[in-house]
Amino acid sequence: MKEGPELLERADGVVLFLCEGAKWAQNDPKRSEALNRLAKRGGGVVGLHWALGTKEAANIEGFLNLLGGCHGGPDRNTAYSKPRRSRTASKRLPPVSRHSRCAMSFITPEVHQGG
Repeated sequence: MKEGPELLERADGVVLFLCEGAKWAQNDPKRSEALNRLAKRGGGVVGLHWALGTKEAANIEGFLNLLGGCHGGPDRNTAYSKPRRSRTASKRLPPVSRHSRCAMSFITPEVHQGG
């Protein structure tokens, strides 16, 4: 029976919903490689809430490359993001609603506080 990273080979997408997703995604090389292969072939990778975060700054860059955004680092008051264009992952699977094509956005403390 296939487990863990092997299951991602046939998946159309994955939803991360756990604490420190950036750390979890990278602390196992096989898992990290499988997630990156999934994204590279056009599969969906979604992070919910703290799954977009990490306490350690070392996890930020790799997660930025995977998801395009990460909340975290030692101060955890900063959200990092890379500019991305939204797209439909598969032409076989149309968006479920007009909202499913929204790009991720991250609010930095300066923007949130009006500065």
